[in-house]
Parts: sequence; structure tokens; C-alpha cells
Amino acid sequence: GSCSICGYQEYVFSLSEDGESYTITGLGEDFEGTELVIPAEYNGKPVTSIGRYAFEGCTSLTSVVIPDSVTTIGNRAFAGCPLLEIKLPSNLTNIGSEAFDSCQLLTTIVIPDRVTTIGDRAFYSCDSLTGIKYRGTEAQWNAISKGNRWNDNTGNYTITYNCKGD
Repeated sequence: GSCSICGYQEYVFSLSEDGESYTITGLGEDFEGTELVIPAEYNGKPVTSIGRYAFEGCTSLTSVVIPDSVTTIGNRAFAGCPLLEIKLPSNLTNIGSEAFDSCQLLTTIVIPDRVTTIGDRAFYSCDSLTGIKYRGTEAQWNAISKGNRWNDNTGNYTITYNCKGD
């Protein structure tokens, strides 16, 4: 087929409607390995979101690094990925519905204090998730809009507030 965005073939990007930023929408043909390091910019413009279904079912992924330029993780972006380790960016505000659904090897997640929304079933079936480290206060955590059954491990994890490290 034709290549609408050529050059960097490890990932697939989509230019935003305003032409000011990019969304990463998936893996390109040249992607190899188990570690995902999303670039902070593409073609001189910031990568600000991870699109819906971008990495769904990527069972080979064991590590994901997301740059601080990303503010939104779309619905089911990492659903079905085992994901042993993921570092969420400090500027993240929105975690989409089912974003990490069935990431069964995910044990700990550090959630930035700028997050205002955690979608329905965002961490559903993350059976190994035992620790949530939140960078803000307990009051800030309680103010986050959390979707229906955002995590079905109720009681099986601990939340640490005011977490500053990894």
C-alpha cells in the first residue's frame, strides 16, 4: 500500500486536526524487540497522545517508556499486553477506558498527580497489580473521575500517596 507517513517506520503516527501535534497509532513494520520507547516528537512536533488500540495485544512487550509530552492514553491502548513495567508520563491527564485491561503481569503503576480521569475498566484483569503509587495527595486521588470497575482488584493492592520516586 501507499505510505502516508514515511521515514520513521518503527511507529505509525497520525497528525492532529490542528496540525500541531501527533498521536502514535501503532507499531510500524520495522519494530523489533520487547521494549517500547515512544518518542517525544516526530517531524518537529510533539507526540501528545497514544491512540485507541495502538498497542493492543502486543504480547511481546515487557517495558514501555512514555515521554512527558504525552497527555492522553486512548481506550484499549495497551489492552492484552503482559507489560511487566510501564512508566507513565508526568503530564498525563487522561487514562482511557480499558487502557491496560488484562495486563496480567503489571505489578506496580505510578500515576502522576495531573491525572483527572481514569476510564472504565482501565486496569481491569490486571491480576498481579499489588501497588499503586500516586504522586499527589489522598484528597487529589479521591477527586479523580474513575470509571466503572476501573480496577477489579479491589482490596488486593495498596495505594501510596505523595510518592516522589519510581
